[in-house]
Amino acid sequence: MTLLPHHTMKKEPTPSAMIMAAEAQLLGFFHAKNGDGLLSLIESMGLTNAEWEIMKKEHSLVYLDDDDLKEINDYFRPNPWKKITTAEAKEVCKKALKSHDKAWDAREEAWEVVLRARAALDKAERIS
Repeated sequence: MTLLPHHTMKKEPTPSAMIMAAEAQLLGFFHAKNGDGLLSLIESMGLTNAEWEIMKKEHSLVYLDDDDLKEINDYFRPNPWKKITTAEAKEVCKKALKSHDKAWDAREEAWEVVLRARAALDKAERIS
């Protein structure tokens, strides 16, 4: 099986590591074919900061240019404004919509109470 040139790896890979690397390359190909970017690939792999740090120490990563390395490093850099994954964004949106729906329902219930109270006041004023 031919993968990345061995000069990019500092240790000789095991057969299972070679299969995993092949799968990773196919995943990368799929992402590129679909026009997805580097961060989309990082997210789909589930790459963690700890794994990225190991990769930087144990692999030469000659196939990544300076802009690619910066993009990945920035992705893992602690940042309160860090981009979130699509799945996380969807979850936040679901929670926001649920909160909005609850607030809207509460507003409608409160308005109904106000209308009943006004009707009761009008009725009381007519009686007196």
